[in-house]
Amino acid sequence: MTSQTAQPGATLPASAGTGPDSDQLADQAAPLDALLVDAALSTFRRFAPDMSAAKLAVALARRPRATGRRIGGLAAELVRIGAGTSSLAPATRDRRFADPAWIHNPLLHRTVQAYLAAGRTTEELVGEATLGPRDDRRIRFGVENLIEALAPSNLPLVNPASAKAAIDSGGLNLLRGGISLARDLAAPPRIPQMVDGSAFEVGRNIAVTPGAVVLRTEVLELIQYRPQTGQVREAPLLIVPPTINKYYALDLAPGRSLAEYLVQHGQQVFVISWRNPDARHAGWGLDTYVGEVLGALDAVQRVTGAGQAAMVGVCAGGIIASVAAAHLAATGQGDRLAAFVLLVTVLDSAQAGTVGALAGLYTLAVTLLCGWYQPWYAAWPLLFLAALPAERWSLATALALTTGALLVPVAINYAPALTGRDVHDIAIEVFAVVLLLTPLAGAVLVVRRSPMRRSSAT
Repeated sequence: MTSQTAQPGATLPASAGTGPDSDQLADQAAPLDALLVDAALSTFRRFAPDMSAAKLAVALARRPRATGRRIGGLAAELVRIGAGTSSLAPATRDRRFADPAWIHNPLLHRTVQAYLAAGRTTEELVGEATLGPRDDRRIRFGVENLIEALAPSNLPLVNPASAKAAIDSGGLNLLRGGISLARDLAAPPRIPQMVDGSAFEVGRNIAVTPGAVVLRTEVLELIQYRPQTGQVREAPLLIVPPTINKYYALDLAPGRSLAEYLVQHGQQVFVISWRNPDARHAGWGLDTYVGEVLGALDAVQRVTGAGQAAMVGVCAGGIIASVAAAHLAATGQGDRLAAFVLLVTVLDSAQAGTVGALAGLYTLAVTLLCGWYQPWYAAWPLLFLAALPAERWSLATALALTTGALLVPVAINYAPALTGRDVHDIAIEVFAVVLLLTPLAGAVLVVRRSPMRRSSAT
């Protein structure tokens, strides 16, 4: 092994960018992914019943005896709970009900038992509905989150620990919590923060492994971490992280850093830091990112002088890295890769678990319209409207409404960059309403304004 060091470049921090198996990790990450996507598309849509909910209702209606038996069982259990003879109790590892008051206070104890009984019955009803794989995952995702949300431990004045804190602080804890919630919901992704982000600063207490930026393009920065051993392995390692630009997930802190561990064990490490795109970069597609990965691979080999490099793709970065590897193989350059590794990456989405089940036509349509639609595509209906005679205003009105529906995605795409405000929530809902009402309104206008033909005598 020979030691190789980084070429001169800017020092870090760079500007932005044994456990369960990969399938389990992907499913565990799915709720957060869906929450973040819905935060951009308006979370209220998720609470509206969909076709999966309708299928559940039909399935339960077709089994009235089984459904009635479950509901009757819940009623009987509630009676036992009220009488104090129920044996239901939370799991010993359930930290939500760790406070002794949940057990020793009769009212709180019965509240927990009723909650557990209702949640169990709901899950049993879903299980007996025998829905298809996709509908079953969608319904279970909603039911599990609803059950968790309705837990009595989430009610501030019911939770013993929260109630005690409110008494001790004179209600200031509730005030502080309300202010924090309002602050979290005021900015995307509009979800409560689970950690205090102000405590972390890239380059100070996160992503502190020494290194340098050896390549900077419009799309990415390539970071080479400084070797920490006298000799290094000949084949360097190029890591392609997800395009959400959190490269420092691989370099959290001393003792908890993959990058640090690798360089301490003689590995040459290069990590891509993706740029956070905005409306100006709406034209970036898979080809763009694959081309950038190939460019980063060129830079890695140029910096180290190595004929081969190992490539590691992580999550969505694994999809991009896989396409890049396939391109190298198809063009006779497969020998440039000494190894190829994927971490938590889904390549076959035929049965993509919870992620695939939650992705519906609405999300797909909005993604296509917001990502690919350009304003000049709507120019031809406007020119056509200008050429129409006055007696055809009925059709013109219908076309105007249609054009308005087409222009809404443009506003969604460009308004944030122009105004500096987040208009996604409102614009998406307006777009959905206009898209639904346009055909009906156009048909009504055409019928009402079309002239009646009169027969004439010869």
